[in-house]
Amino acid sequence: MKKHILSLFASAALCLGLFSACDTDAEGVIYSGTGASFASTAMSAEVTAENNGVVLVPVYRSTTEGEATVQLTIDDAAVEEGILSLPNPNVTFAAGEGVAYAELSFGSLDRLSGANRYQAVLTIDESQVSVSGEASLTVSVQRQLTWVNIGTGVYTSMLFGQSWPQPVEKAQEGNVYRLPDCI
Repeated sequence: MKKHILSLFASAALCLGLFSACDTDAEGVIYSGTGASFASTAMSAEVTAENNGVVLVPVYRSTTEGEATVQLTIDDAAVEEGILSLPNPNVTFAAGEGVAYAELSFGSLDRLSGANRYQAVLTIDESQVSVSGEASLTVSVQRQLTWVNIGTGVYTSMLFGQSWPQPVEKAQEGNVYRLPDCI
């Protein structure tokens, strides 16, 4: 019986040793080279007159060596809508810099409706995208609204079974209303 327990223990120790052994020479794939990408797939911007008709869109690159230029394109739907445009499709990185900014133009703030959100999809040329980077970015641009209190109403909640006085605000830029701190 002692021999069986001893051989079972030795077998378990051998298996444990085999499972814990690993190859320390394998480092995996190491990517090198250049390329650019966006930080995420979506970006939202509320604009005011202080933006001077431009939304700055950050583009990142994988190395900071030397100068580099990346070409962007804008989707056809945004071009057809005629609100958002990409005046310069080239984004130039200065030597030592890992981020550069594309300028997405919307022109005058008066062109933006208070109730609408405008979208454009920017895409980095396929040959210039970094290995694990995001190649396209959906940018949503909306006019920042100025809210004015127009009075107080009564809000009745079917969920809570209660009513309370509720301020009502209206945007000066259009027929957009909100109930601040409602629930």
